[in-house]
Amino acid sequence: MVLIFAGYEQRPMMFPVACDGGVTADLPDGMVLPGYRGADSNVPPEHLFYEAHVDGVVSGFAFGRPSVGLKHVTKARQVEPGWMRKNVP
Repeated sequence: MVLIFAGYEQRPMMFPVACDGGVTADLPDGMVLPGYRGADSNVPPEHLFYEAHVDGVVSGFAFGRPSVGLKHVTKARQVEPGWMRKNVP
């Protein structure tokens, strides 16, 4: 299970559950995340996160991190990460 950040005019970032940092990811050709309507600066960041099961291979490095070419993305669903939620007493 990973957390995918669709990004603002950049390649998606993927955050594996057991990893302390993200990697860049390329979605399979023709794949669009559910509910994704484009990522410009008018889209609130909480609408750009998805949880999904993925299979892929490391295809190189970008920005000092591994770059992963995703082969399969399943059970993708839009989520709001807990760390983005405001603490309301």
